[in-house]
Amino acid sequence: MISGRYGLKRNPFRGAPDPECFFPSTQHENAVELVSSAIRERAGLVLVMGAIGLGKTTVCRMVQERHRGEFIMGYLGNPFLTAQEFGEQILHEFGQEGGSAESSGEVVRALRGFLERHFRERRPVVLFIDEAHLLGPDVLEFLLILTNVQDRGEHLLQVVLSGQAEFQETLRQPRFSSLNQRLGNRISLRPLTKRETARYVEHRMRMAGAQKHPFSVPALHILWKLSGGTPRLINQMCDHLLRQGGGQRDGRIGKAEVNRLAADPVFAPLLFPAGRPARGRLALAAVVLLGVVIVASGVEHAEKGRVAATAADRDVEMSRPVASLVEAAFKETGVRPPEVVVPVRPPEPDPPSEENSRVETALTRIDERLSRLSRSVQGLQETIPDDQFAFDPAIDAPPALAIAEQESVPQPVQPESRRADIRVGAIVWNDRPEARMAVLDDHIVHEGDAVAGYRVLAINENSVELEKGGRTFVTGLVRK
Repeated sequence: MISGRYGLKRNPFRGAPDPECFFPSTQHENAVELVSSAIRERAGLVLVMGAIGLGKTTVCRMVQERHRGEFIMGYLGNPFLTAQEFGEQILHEFGQEGGSAESSGEVVRALRGFLERHFRERRPVVLFIDEAHLLGPDVLEFLLILTNVQDRGEHLLQVVLSGQAEFQETLRQPRFSSLNQRLGNRISLRPLTKRETARYVEHRMRMAGAQKHPFSVPALHILWKLSGGTPRLINQMCDHLLRQGGGQRDGRIGKAEVNRLAADPVFAPLLFPAGRPARGRLALAAVVLLGVVIVASGVEHAEKGRVAATAADRDVEMSRPVASLVEAAFKETGVRPPEVVVPVRPPEPDPPSEENSRVETALTRIDERLSRLSRSVQGLQETIPDDQFAFDPAIDAPPALAIAEQESVPQPVQPESRRADIRVGAIVWNDRPEARMAVLDDHIVHEGDAVAGYRVLAINENSVELEKGGRTFVTGLVRK
C-alpha cells in the first residue's frame, strides 16, 4: 500500500474519474462553466471534445457533482446500442420504464410529460452521453429527434456529448448536417502544459492527504514529456511510481525512476502504443545527417552555378515539400534544424551514416560554406530592372539582391514578349540545361515545368522565358 509510506489517506491517482480530486486548470474549469451555462440557457446540444485521457468524462462528472440539486440528470456510457436499446436506456435513466421504446416517437411521447413538468419547475433535464464518437448512425438520428422536443422555442431535453475529435468527421457527413448545425456549443480540451502537469501532481497528492509530494522537478519534467500532458497517463505513471516506493530511502522519486519505468517492457506499450520512437545518438545522427546532405547538395549547386536571389533579410528557403520533410524529422527528435539553407531542389541524399564523427565533420564543412555564401551576399549591391522591364511594385518590390560572377548581358526579348505577373525569387544557371532552375513565386522549377498557369520555356542567366495561352513572357532580375 502506498499510503503507509507517504501518509496518504487514499490513492491520489486512481484511474476512475474522481470529482473530489478535480484539478481546476484554467481550461477544465472553463469547460465546466461553459457546459453549465449552456444547460441553463437550454442550448439543447453541447459537445465536449478531446483526445483520449484529457478529462472529458471528468468535466461532465464535475458538472453533475456541482449541480446535483439544480439539474435532473441521466448518464449513458455504452455507445454500442441500437436505437431501441438507446431509447430504453433513456427511459430507464429518467425513471420512465413503463413507456415503449420501439420507436423514437414513442420515446418522445413517454418522456414529454416528464420533460414538460420539469420545464415548468425550471429544472433542466440533462442527458450525458459518453464516447459519442462511437455512436451508430441510427442512434444519432434518434438523438436529433429527441432534441426537437421544445416548448415555446426552448429545448426540453439538454444533451451533453463527450467524445474524441474524430466525431466531427461523422458530423460533416450530409446525413448529419442538421445535427452538425445544432451543435454550436463545442468545447475542446488540450493536454496539460509542463507547469500544469507539476501543479496537477501536487494537487492530487495534497487532496489525498500528503503534506508534500515525493517527485523531483526533473522527474516531473520527464513525466510531462513521456505523458504528453495527458492526465490519464500521468495518473498511471505516478500510481506505478508510488507503488514502487521511489528509488531512495526517503521515498523520493527522481528522473532515474521515471526513465526506468518508461524502459520497462511491460509498462512501455502504455506510453508508446505505436512502438517506442528511435532514441540515442544513432537516431539523432541519422536525422541530422539528412538535413546536412540536403543543405550540402544545395551549396554545391549554388557554387557551381550562377545564383540570383532575392533576400530582403538575407534569409532563403528551400522548396516547401523538402522543408516540411526536414522540419518534421527534426521536430520528432527534438533537434534544432539549421537556420539557413539554400533555395535549390536537392538530389536524392545518400543513405545516412551511423558514425557520429562523420556527422560532426559534415556539419563543420557546411557551416564554413554557409559562412562564405553569407559574406558574398552581404557584399552585393541592390539591383533594379532595366528600361525594357517596367517596374511593378506588386512584383518587383522590395529591390532584390543578385549574385553573379561576371557581367550580366541583357537577354534579348522578342517584340511580342511582355512582362509576366509572376515574381522571380532566384535563378540557378548552369551550362547544362537540365541543371538550370529558378524560384518562381516560391516554387522551384526547371525548364519545361508549369507554375501558376505558365510553362517555363527557358531559364537564362538573368531572366526566365514563360509561355501562357500561346503568348511569350519574360521576367527576371537584371543588373543595372
